[in-house]
Amino acid sequence: KITGEPKPEIQWFKDDKPVKPSQKIRVDYRDDIHSLTIVGASPDDTAKYTCKATNKSGTTTRNINVDISAPIIIKPLNDEIDVLEGDSVRLECVISGGPDAQVLWYKDDYLLEEDERIMYDTDGDQHTLIIQSAELDDEAEYKCVVTNIAGSVDVKTELIIAPEFQKEPEKSTFDVNTGDDVSLDLTVTGKPTPKVEWFKDDKPVKGTRRLEVKAKDDEHSLKIKGGKPDDSGKYTVVAESPAGRDTRTYEVNIKGEKPEFKQKMQPLQVLEGDEKVAEEGRFLIVDDEEGDLFSLIIGNAKPLDSGVYICQATNDTGKATAEAEIQIEELLVAPEFAEEEATQLTLIEDDDMTLELHVTGKPKPEVHWTKDNKPLTEDDRIIIDHKGDSCIVDIMAVTPNDSGTYKCEAKNKAGVNTRTFIVNVEEAPEITESLQEMEELEGNPVTLTCKFTGTPAPVAEWFKASTPLTDTDRYEFIEEGDSYTLIIKTTVRDDDDTYKCVASNQVGKVTCRGDLKVTEKMFPPEITRPERTEKIVLLEKEELVINVTILGNPRPDVKWFKDGKPIRQSSRLNIRPRGDTYTLNIHTTEPEDAGSYTCEAQNKMGTSSTTIDVQIEGEVS
Repeated sequence: KITGEPKPEIQWFKDDKPVKPSQKIRVDYRDDIHSLTIVGASPDDTAKYTCKATNKSGTTTRNINVDISAPIIIKPLNDEIDVLEGDSVRLECVISGGPDAQVLWYKDDYLLEEDERIMYDTDGDQHTLIIQSAELDDEAEYKCVVTNIAGSVDVKTELIIAPEFQKEPEKSTFDVNTGDDVSLDLTVTGKPTPKVEWFKDDKPVKGTRRLEVKAKDDEHSLKIKGGKPDDSGKYTVVAESPAGRDTRTYEVNIKGEKPEFKQKMQPLQVLEGDEKVAEEGRFLIVDDEEGDLFSLIIGNAKPLDSGVYICQATNDTGKATAEAEIQIEELLVAPEFAEEEATQLTLIEDDDMTLELHVTGKPKPEVHWTKDNKPLTEDDRIIIDHKGDSCIVDIMAVTPNDSGTYKCEAKNKAGVNTRTFIVNVEEAPEITESLQEMEELEGNPVTLTCKFTGTPAPVAEWFKASTPLTDTDRYEFIEEGDSYTLIIKTTVRDDDDTYKCVASNQVGKVTCRGDLKVTEKMFPPEITRPERTEKIVLLEKEELVINVTILGNPRPDVKWFKDGKPIRQSSRLNIRPRGDTYTLNIHTTEPEDAGSYTCEAQNKMGTSSTTIDVQIEGEVS
């Protein structure tokens, strides 16, 4: 508010420079109240603002410092916060935004409303989200957004609920006799769903008919059926997820009895390779799990495996042994493939391709791959792998260049065998040369060409705007290799349009577009006279009619002359154009109408004229 006598003159300054009113800055006054308003203030408007009042008696000023600052992150949230289900959570960050800042919290981009479990807390620049008794559904991305007049800023974190065993086991130590069952049961929660694994003496437990591992929802169990002394040990269950890890441990003690062989091993003579290959190695010890029969299986038996084998049974009370001699005769087997002779594959560009064969033989065959009779080698896209009897070629993101004949050759000293894959990689059409914008003179031919690649070769269809074009006297279509051409033999003005060529195959299609501009042909006037005469003889009072046809572009300006002087229309003499025909007409001639009549046509391309002599003879009495 400013008063003074006489009424003072008011000026506003920003950092000592005069302020000019604009759409952003308004200067208003009402009575003695003067104001400056900044519309849509931003940090650029931070400055010292001065109001200066002046009259004859003196000057007074008032300074106002304006600070408009966008929120600033001082201490962000941690990138990830891991908690156990049921724990309380405090998400804390420090953001400077000023006293008028608005603070909002979001869960997966949805605004969080406070309730009995969710609470906001703000202490100065520290902003806290409190979640009481965390639940699995609380796992999400959380965001704190601070907004003031100058803008907004946000910080984010990921809340992860770690796995947890719901309750302590009722029993952690089991002392049982041989043949008894043992069941270890527990409940595991966590989000994301934890991975649960069982270990015996720190080694992973693999489920068998006797060791039964089960999982249903959150319930997990390990059941030992018909316990044996070897099953004794420390059993640990581990629940693990990206949020953390939890474990439970059980002690299992199974009492045993001194071993005794009920059936001795007998000497054995077999051919090499007679026994089946064991999944867990060439030597596999098998327990029938129900009786007392133990077997040693030698997978893919070899002559070097010949010898005396001893079986030793041991427990806490003692041990027993049995032995037998095995003789293995060498057996040669040529390579054999499990797959058919040849396989045809059709793929689309960018697909991943796997060629897999299974080959057996004795001795183990050497395997080599070729493509189009050249060795196939590994690179960034091609992986060649041999595992067991599997021979695998993986090719990532195939291209048409990967088409061809792939051959796998397996060879050992017993023979050679091959298998073949015929691979065809198809690709959608792709433009390699676009239609060019063209301009051509009316009446001239024009050639529109574009190029496409694709496998199989694309089929092209031409359109004028959205109308398909067919092979006619005016259009000619040519396809040579990857080049597709449309020839318009003689252009007309109506050919001025957008043309497109659509190339398609069974994989896809693509459209190439281009504009054709047909320019109207310009030429000087051309005059013809249908009657083709240089002289007209009439009797007095007969009608005189002179017709001329005039062509030209642009349309000519036509004038008539008699004996070199311009002719003007009158009640007797009429000049009229109709299309390209121009007519001079005298309905009733008189002797003075005799003379030389000239028609002159002119446009910017030139001038043309024609002259007709008219003779009027006396009227016959």
